[in-house]
Amino acid sequence: MNAKKDNRFANNPLVVDVPNIRFYAACPLTIEKNYHIGAFCIMDVVPRYLSNQEFNLLCDIARMAERELIVGHETFAKKASRIVDKVRFKLIKVKFESEEKRDERR
Repeated sequence: MNAKKDNRFANNPLVVDVPNIRFYAACPLTIEKNYHIGAFCIMDVVPRYLSNQEFNLLCDIARMAERELIVGHETFAKKASRIVDKVRFKLIKVKFESEEKRDERR
């Protein structure tokens, strides 16, 4: 495929100017079944063609990237949950100590 000769890309600034892309192939990155978050893509300044096997390999790599994104998101969510729990505990502790001091003054 030559992006400069493809009507879908021929006027794209990345094709007509630096970096002068001539080849682009991508597989969508999807999480939670229908939530599209972008694309896993490859580009080159030389026109190229992908075989079906090569395109399938590109999409396999995209699926691996999706799994890594999901694991990273779950790890972040767990860390955030622990932080929220710690803050909640500290707030309860401060409230309890404050109530104790108030009761001592009575």
